[in-house]
Amino acid sequence: MSDKISNVDAFDREYREWIKNISSRFRQSQIKAATHVNEEMLRFYWTLGRDIVLMINRRTLVTLVMSKAVFTDGKQPYKRPDRTVHSCDKTGMPQTGTI
Repeated sequence: MSDKISNVDAFDREYREWIKNISSRFRQSQIKAATHVNEEMLRFYWTLGRDIVLMINRRTLVTLVMSKAVFTDGKQPYKRPDRTVHSCDKTGMPQTGTI
């Protein structure tokens, strides 16, 4: 009878160790997955910000080129383009001013 009890105790310890091992591996997998998701989201937001800046710069360049083409076509005297500055205040709200 005591052999059966010791076998049950050994199985019980082995089972508990197995469950601990599974739990630990599961937590490690969750951390790895979260890290990969965070990396991808960071990469996405960085490229989104870069794309926005490029779009704004391209739009500003096109506006400048078009304003020069309109004002230097030989039919009108050159007029200085509007020098409006677009920026954000501390709260992130857009503000417009002139130079």
